[in-house]
Amino acid sequence: MTENEIIIVDSVPEEEYLRILHRALDYAFISIPFTIDRMSLNNLEKQIINIAKGRLAEGLLWFFFKHNSIKADFISCATPFYQTDKRDFLLNGLEWDQKNNFIYHEGNLLTDSNYTDLPALVPNRHTKDQWAKRTAYKFKNSRGVSFIFTFLKGADLITGQRGVPLFSINLSTEQRTLLHKISIKYNGSAQEKKPFEEDAFRRRFFESQRLNDIISVNFLPALIISAYADQRHWHLFQNTNHADFLNGTIKTKIKNSTCCIKELPSFLSLFPHLRDEIHYAKLI
Repeated sequence: MTENEIIIVDSVPEEEYLRILHRALDYAFISIPFTIDRMSLNNLEKQIINIAKGRLAEGLLWFFFKHNSIKADFISCATPFYQTDKRDFLLNGLEWDQKNNFIYHEGNLLTDSNYTDLPALVPNRHTKDQWAKRTAYKFKNSRGVSFIFTFLKGADLITGQRGVPLFSINLSTEQRTLLHKISIKYNGSAQEKKPFEEDAFRRRFFESQRLNDIISVNFLPALIISAYADQRHWHLFQNTNHADFLNGTIKTKIKNSTCCIKELPSFLSLFPHLRDEIHYAKLI
């Protein structure tokens, strides 16, 4: 793909953006006891933020699809908070996973480098990781699996140092204790049956503090939609480990199957009508 095929979703109304972020955090709070700490962070707030970041990117992508006549099926892929996700959405007969990474740079948009110079990353730490699952179809009549690669700015990057993050959370002692107790009980394991009612959890969790009391939102970054990959492109990916891309714009802590974005086809190429009319976004 080329740089002028990058889609920048930068016009989501603030009220809707915050609603998507709040839903992402709500999901992160209730699902963390059933989520494995894949990054080995051993830090409750960071684990919650990582889950919420992924859900934020998914919510922004859903918003973009909804308003641009892209008929993706998110509902069929929805899973309860206590179970492992299937895929993110179905589209054009394929199962899709959104691979979102946070990038670090000055300004609202990346200017020192091209977005197409960024890496497409798929976790590949072991034989059951996301890269290995690219050949495991989870839906009947599926024609295959595709990855869509998106980016969100996570903070400024000035002389190698990251600035204030896009959002942060500050849990009360009571909230931390509640999550810690439930996490010990379920130990990051998915459950077959619902372990508790969502409303009951929320009443306990927000008894001492409300969401607006524990979250600080510093800026609302644009969602960058770049390339996609399917079985035609798997041969382009090579393993990288603890890699640094574009002078710290992205740093990874795990082993990934990796390909440069510019080597892959653009998501825009699947929906050329977006060149003529695009809502809540622009082409670079």
